[in-house]
Amino acid sequence: TFRQIFLPPPAFGPESIAFESPGGAFYTGVSDAFCDGTTDPNKGPICGRPFGLAYNSFTRLLYIADAYYGLLVADSNGRLAKQIATSAEGQPFVFHNAIDIDPVTGNVYFTDASAVYDLRNSSKAAQVNDSTARLLKYDPRTSQVTVLLRNLSRAVGLAVSPDGSFLLVSEAIGNRIRRYWLTGPKANTAEIFLSNINVVRPQNIKRTPSGGFWIAAASVKQNSVSSRNASFIGVYGP
Repeated sequence: TFRQIFLPPPAFGPESIAFESPGGAFYTGVSDAFCDGTTDPNKGPICGRPFGLAYNSFTRLLYIADAYYGLLVADSNGRLAKQIATSAEGQPFVFHNAIDIDPVTGNVYFTDASAVYDLRNSSKAAQVNDSTARLLKYDPRTSQVTVLLRNLSRAVGLAVSPDGSFLLVSEAIGNRIRRYWLTGPKANTAEIFLSNINVVRPQNIKRTPSGGFWIAAASVKQNSVSSRNASFIGVYGP
């Protein structure tokens, strides 16, 4: 059963959510039409726009993938978020998007959706089939950022498996889901997890309590998903 949660006005456009605990309080990044570039695109890089969110229940820290400010971290007391990473291997982040935390190691995984097109020009990325996105890892113990995958087609969704053995990353332009192995004999390798699925632009990915994954998409082509790894539930939204 799905329940719609209404945000207090004038907030709109929740991109992602992160729960402090199952069924508890949650965080979401929104647009508010005042200082995020909604009414004036030039203000976007000044004010920022939080996209991906991930909460570490052990350290009580909220990690934020901001489209303009890169990787941020904030405590649960609501203090000003701290910028902790803006580039990797000398290449600045252009469009920080998805994020998740390894439940075993505490490492933070995130994506830079494009190395060329920022949020204001994201529609152009689809027009040219941009494939400059990256998958990255942030180690909170060393503050080191490592590039894990390159040449992804608009990587905008990410989720680590419950046991921390792999993660899934969605490619909206590529219309597929990749699996990147974190442990085991396939560690540090990637493979196609889902492709030719009957959805348009797979977006956010979230773990389910049963060990599976929720995958949100911009739209659905048909009434089912033809894949051995996924099943279609329904269309929810306007």
